[in-house]
Amino acid sequence: MLRKVITVVTCVAGLFCVHPVWAQPTPEETLNHLESIAEFGKSLKNQLGERANLLSSGAQNIVSFGDRWNTLKPMLKRAVERRKFSTNNNELEIQEKALAPKSGSDPLAKSDFFTRLGGSTQSETTVAWCGNNAAIGFNDSGSAAATLLPFIDTSLPPSPSKSGSLSFNGWSISTNAGVSFKDKGVLVADPLPSSSNVKFRDLGGDPVIRCANETTFYYSSLAVDTIDIKASKAVQKIKSGISVSKSTDGGNTWGGAVMAVSKDQGTDANPMHFLDKDWMAVVPGSSLAAAAKDTIYITYTDFDFTVASGRTAIEFVKSTDGGVTWSSTPVVIDEVTGSDKSLQGSQVAVGPTGEIYVAWESYVFTQSGIAVTIKISKSTNGGTSFSTPKKVANLMPAGNGDVFQGILRNGLYLQGLVVDTTSKPTKGNIYISFHSGGKNSQNDVLGVDGKYHFTDAFFCKSENGGNTWSKPVLVNAPTKTKVDHFFPAMAQDKTGDICILYYGRNDSRNFLIDVFVASSSDAGKTWKNTKVSNKSFAPVTGWNDVFVKDSYMGDYLGIAADTSKTNDGCISAWGDNIRGDANILTTKTQ
Repeated sequence: MLRKVITVVTCVAGLFCVHPVWAQPTPEETLNHLESIAEFGKSLKNQLGERANLLSSGAQNIVSFGDRWNTLKPMLKRAVERRKFSTNNNELEIQEKALAPKSGSDPLAKSDFFTRLGGSTQSETTVAWCGNNAAIGFNDSGSAAATLLPFIDTSLPPSPSKSGSLSFNGWSISTNAGVSFKDKGVLVADPLPSSSNVKFRDLGGDPVIRCANETTFYYSSLAVDTIDIKASKAVQKIKSGISVSKSTDGGNTWGGAVMAVSKDQGTDANPMHFLDKDWMAVVPGSSLAAAAKDTIYITYTDFDFTVASGRTAIEFVKSTDGGVTWSSTPVVIDEVTGSDKSLQGSQVAVGPTGEIYVAWESYVFTQSGIAVTIKISKSTNGGTSFSTPKKVANLMPAGNGDVFQGILRNGLYLQGLVVDTTSKPTKGNIYISFHSGGKNSQNDVLGVDGKYHFTDAFFCKSENGGNTWSKPVLVNAPTKTKVDHFFPAMAQDKTGDICILYYGRNDSRNFLIDVFVASSSDAGKTWKNTKVSNKSFAPVTGWNDVFVKDSYMGDYLGIAADTSKTNDGCISAWGDNIRGDANILTTKTQ
């Protein structure tokens, strides 16, 4: 392992913003709230059909909650009646103190053990780095436990959400340029807007963190608003959206979550929209301006049920005042209709002259399997309009087409989009990283197309504004045996070096996983791979945690270079299962 592997972080209930006084929901109101979310998940699954498999991990967990509600509901109702759990807090405190000096993390966080059946999953990372300050965001079932269970069992520590909203989001920060990180606990949406009729604003994960400077950080997430909820109401009005929280103290604390975009979810009888898989780019406000404001770009997928045949769209919204207000009408970048087509997994990045690039995945369902294509579009007018989509690459199925060996979902193929903003001759190049089935496969009766496709990490680039693309280059080192490599997240530092973080199988049986960082100093022509994980680990999926989907182990990893271009190198973060559950490990490489 590299000497620069820094620390492990997991989620505990921690610091949170100061909130106005909110009426705390009763346990009965919380059960009503949870039932409305469960029904929302069931409806989403029914309406999407086969396309439900394309939902992001955050959305999949909502669907899974609906699937498990019939099992969870009687458990929670019994808890309301008993009003207490049997956690031995004193024992946990002793073990925490013994472990903390070694790891700098808290693998026995109380919120992870409010119930022994869930709350211990921290994964699907995102990283932002500006100067001395860096932040990691991650999906966190411990946050779900910390914000859900205290309203069912009032003997537990109070929820960090004063409004009673739920959260699946955690974060940690570094004040020494990624040398070490401190877990900061649960990201909550509070304080909710006082002028609205929003009763709950639940944060659903799929985090993306970006920074404009050393003090200003932004955190986007899936979010669901429950409007005018009352304990006696049988039907709740729900809005699906993408929220953005802002920090002005280097990620130490966050203001209330603002909806960048939201649309009516509708009802089972009249379904409308579900917004999924957000991504974000931030352009810092000019220091020369009298009142500098950051510009924020958000892309997402709209699963639109208002069209009879079903519509899926990649859409774009922006803020030009640091997230205070957002464009009222989303820009549609691409859309398809019909149950045999879909779009998902967009990413957005900004070029050296302000041009905006958005890449995404396009799916076509056939009798023989799923055809996946990465596409890209460009805007040169600040996102008012986008060019006709161009094809980047046609991909082969990953794993069996749905999951990898170990029954973890193969997630999104597109994993990285970077535009070269250095002063080197490569300035303006566009880089994309993805995983795809390679040359190695075997016949497999359980494969979507009758095969299991061993998966590799790939890189391709465009030197002419996205008009044409190079042939994909293999990122991971070739192996003698058939094994999987996947989730290749990407960043580029101020020197022009490109870093790619990915999971790789490191045993001939293709069960155990390691973590690698690949680096290239020649614009992606050649790659040097370094193993950064301490020990190989087995997949640990949602079968171990009632708050996440059965096949969940995250859909992406996090890596970032210094946005301020003060430091070189990259900070990486990933979900690591060496302890038997998923915790976050991070490393800094030069």
